[in-house]
Amino acid sequence: MIDQALNELKGFDFESANVHFWVFKTGQNARDKKIPRYTGRWVRTGPEIVQELKRIAISEVDRISEINEYTLLAQNNECSALHIPLELTHADIIISSCADEEEKNRIKRIKELRNNDLYIAKFVHMGEIIYGVKKNTSKLVY
Repeated sequence: MIDQALNELKGFDFESANVHFWVFKTGQNARDKKIPRYTGRWVRTGPEIVQELKRIAISEVDRISEINEYTLLAQNNECSALHIPLELTHADIIISSCADEEEKNRIKRIKELRNNDLYIAKFVHMGEIIYGVKKNTSKLVY
């Protein structure tokens, strides 16, 4: 299964994919404190940004030579990635948000791009979807 996941990732056609860029803020779910809250907004991007996102994705995928199962003690190196089953995460919340690319969820003002927790690049090609996730490690203070 791990080898198949790596083959599928390496075989994805990023160059031909449609790219959607999302930013997310995180918080705590008011009804269930055990579940995180993710609020996503999509960003209208121009061709230069789309090409750069594709370039980054291709570069990151090219460097991966192995995928290992995630465990609490798992370690990876610069050429490996860790795999964790979707059902053991809250990624489904983010994925369902990224499916809702309606005008009401679009970034309308530049200040809405500030202080987000996650950046998501969604690559779609021939029914296949790959999500690239980057956690924001620095917040702007105003």
